[in-house]
Amino acid sequence: DGIEQGDAIDRIQVDINTAGIRRSRRSFALKVRGESMIDAGIYDGDMVIIEPALPNDGDIVAALIDGETTLKRYMKKSNEPPYLKAENKFYPELYPINELTVQGVAKAVMRSL
Repeated sequence: DGIEQGDAIDRIQVDINTAGIRRSRRSFALKVRGESMIDAGIYDGDMVIIEPALPNDGDIVAALIDGETTLKRYMKKSNEPPYLKAENKFYPELYPINELTVQGVAKAVMRSL
């Protein structure tokens, strides 16, 4: 009961193991811009923790596609080139013209309330 009325609590410590995040110097956070992933519960302004890893079909990834970084669902069917899928029916699927480089797999979302 060390908190008095009017005091603000502005930090919380999160155990990264509980959040399913491995400790890695290469992990990074991305701030989401836009509404392309809202149907996956990822909103404009959210912070997404990205862990470098090879993606599986259906993983949400940070990817460089034709020179632009984006957060989308990685789709890879056998014998077809991979593409990126938005989680918003109003956004198109993204097929790379020149390159698709996955920078990492999304592991956690942090949001300010």
